[in-house]
Amino acid sequence: MSFFGTGFSPLAPGTCASIITIIILYLLKRTQLSIIILSVFCISLTIVSCHLAHSIELKYKIKDPSWIVMDEVIGMLMAWLIAGRNDIINLSILFILFRIMDIFKPWPASYADKKIKHGIGIILDDVIAGSYAAFATLIIINWHFCWSNVLRIFYA
Repeated sequence: MSFFGTGFSPLAPGTCASIITIIILYLLKRTQLSIIILSVFCISLTIVSCHLAHSIELKYKIKDPSWIVMDEVIGMLMAWLIAGRNDIINLSILFILFRIMDIFKPWPASYADKKIKHGIGIILDDVIAGSYAAFATLIIINWHFCWSNVLRIFYA
């Protein structure tokens, strides 16, 4: 649940986990795994992580321990699956937007973070933040693509 120990980083464990996740996602481009396999993996990882996070909360009597960063990994993975692009620019935009959404937690992520109990609440706020980040990334990328084509027409 600490994702290769990044959860124990003394400085920004969620950001460290997100950076490692981005690197792994970039390397996944070379594997040519199907979206179905990746989606099944992501859903399975989410279910297992919800259960483990709940068990950890009960065992250590701590709500949402900071060293659990698998929620950031799952949020990034979900965002990547939705956004669907894997070049370094798009992954960088996705990373920045995910961290912003995860830190500020716009509703309903804030609701999931504060009101939904146990492992589901730990994971769900990051899944929502990842969804926001993915859609914002798609808007930015498509806006840039649209306007670059418009400018090309006018200055051609």
